[in-house]
Amino acid sequence: MCVEHNGWKNYETWALVAHSDNDESLTEQLNEIINDSETIGDAIVNFRDSVRDILDESTENIPPMFQDILRAGVDLIDYRQIVRGQILANKDNPQLLEQLITD
Repeated sequence: MCVEHNGWKNYETWALVAHSDNDESLTEQLNEIINDSETIGDAIVNFRDSVRDILDESTENIPPMFQDILRAGVDLIDYRQIVRGQILANKDNPQLLEQLITD
């Protein structure tokens, strides 16, 4: 069950946002993904894949059971909410901003 947390869809989404606010490389990576994307959908998929790649690299030395649990948590993140918020906050990609406004 997903319960809203601090204005975000759920705890997992909030946690990624909270930690990325303190992780300049992850924030830069999200901004690069947004700036390189032609559609909001592309940005969402690319950011999700990027987070999954980071998780896979970080968890390769832990038991598979815990890898599965972490992946399940990562799959609960609302990447759409994060990407949309970042597009509105930065306004660096006018094409995606226009899509967001007309969506």
